[in-house]
Amino acid sequence: MTKTIEEQISKIFDCDLSYANKVIASLKINLPIQGATAKQMYEGYSVIHSLEKVDRLYEFVYCGMTEESSYATMSVHRTHKGAETAMNKHKEEQRIEHEQKMKRYIDSWKEEGNDDETIKILTDSFPPFGRFEDWGINETEVLE
Repeated sequence: MTKTIEEQISKIFDCDLSYANKVIASLKINLPIQGATAKQMYEGYSVIHSLEKVDRLYEFVYCGMTEESSYATMSVHRTHKGAETAMNKHKEEQRIEHEQKMKRYIDSWKEEGNDDETIKILTDSFPPFGRFEDWGINETEVLE
């Protein structure tokens, strides 16, 4: 016996049919719902939000050239730890990219026939990793 969507919602979320109809009408959802129950969604929470009230958000920001550019928001997080994790991951990715770029430069200088002393002078002329970059976390208050 095939049940209507109202009956399925009523059974799954232990609510009466009139409440199930309100949920369907207000949210126009399809089963299965992931991340939250229909009742919680009906009360103002969406699948992408947790059930905790968020009063602060943390932006991970990055500036690729501190001398010429401004900061950009790379991601927004519910916790400082989440923003810090994203920032550290990005910083590590940038460090690896910097090292790979320097290796390519050194390899090309060697192919051109430069000696070790010249390569050291050329390498030393490049700024160290992160010299003109900056990473940070901004705390933002969430307003109603």
